Amino acid sequence: GAVEQAEKVVERMKASYEKRLESEIRNLFASFTKMRDSGDFDLDLLYDQSHEIRGEAGTYGYQMVSDIGKLLCELLSPMEQADAAEIKAIETHLRAMQTVVAQRIKGTGPEVAKQIVEGLSAIVKRSNT
Repeated sequence: GAVEQAEKVVERMKASYEKRLESEIRNLFASFTKMRDSGDFDLDLLYDQSHEIRGEAGTYGYQMVSDIGKLLCELLSPMEQADAAEIKAIETHLRAMQTVVAQRIKGTGPEVAKQIVEGLSAIVKRSNT
């Protein structure tokens, strides 16, 4: 019936969304890498891209990506410029997003997202010293 058809459409959209999400996060990471390499940060652009990903991810059941996106937006929002520690923090959040999408982690809550980000920042800190 109509419900089954609607569900099929949503599943198809989800499948194509996963590919789009992967490429959006890749683009976001690429923007970030370019900024990091040039030392010229457009924090507004990073914020806007993160915000967009965050909004869509939640809609398609990628709550974790949405939660990490929210943490990233909260990090970027008050930021005036990016120094070494902040650059590492941004990178940690982006890597967390990539990991979640690569492993197709859906659902779970902000607590788990925080743990992933905290776990990654610990690793980043260690690799930095």
